[in-house]
Amino acid sequence: MSYIKGNVLVDLGYSEIFFEVDKFNKAVYKFNLRDRDTEPLEKIALPDERKRILFKKIIKHKVITF
Repeated sequence: MSYIKGNVLVDLGYSEIFFEVDKFNKAVYKFNLRDRDTEPLEKIALPDERKRILFKKIIKHKVITF
């Protein structure tokens, strides 16, 4: 998520977002595991045997200087 979107969500009063990642998409799954503001919550097995992981991300107001 870009820092601008995160800042808008924080300004609207949100402090966390929830999303899911297909475990088959290994690059995205590993990226979210390494992110220090993201934590896995639950594993879901779909009827077609795909596995999804639910994540929670803590969002904070970020200041970017150029």
